[in-house]
Amino acid sequence: MNKNKTIAIVGIGSSISFVLGQVILFKAPQGGSVSLFAVPIIIIAAKFGFECSMYVAITAAIFSMMRNAVIIHPFQVILDYFIPNMCFCIIYYFRKNSKKIILGIILAYFLNFFSHFICGIIYYGQFAPKGQPVWIYSLIYNISTMIPELLIVGITSHILYIKLIGNKKYGS
Repeated sequence: MNKNKTIAIVGIGSSISFVLGQVILFKAPQGGSVSLFAVPIIIIAAKFGFECSMYVAITAAIFSMMRNAVIIHPFQVILDYFIPNMCFCIIYYFRKNSKKIILGIILAYFLNFFSHFICGIIYYGQFAPKGQPVWIYSLIYNISTMIPELLIVGITSHILYIKLIGNKKYGS
């Protein structure tokens, strides 16, 4: 893919991700929300490849930080913003058919969850109720947004994958 096409896809994908991230279906008290922000990253990974989707994921993370960043530590920024977005780029390796796309989305959300879970243990433990282990707090807190988002984004992305990509040639 030529450089101009990549730049256009990254710009459009990042912008759509930003707009979809503004439409919040549920917001958790200390941050985290349920939205469709990941759909463009998933579709671009399936259609245009790992590298292009990585650029979209990084740009979308920067846009997300500009919108509502909670910055405690530089490593927390990586765990809370960059790694979770970049997890969706693995969809590229599952793009062969719609059943594998579902498996890829589930794996991407598991990796996304794991990054947020670790971040919650390290940086957000002070919000755990007295007497509750921090890891349980992080687990419950992150699952409360991750599972609904997985279902909504998974279904939406799967439908779009079938409609937009299906069995067509990849990277065209």
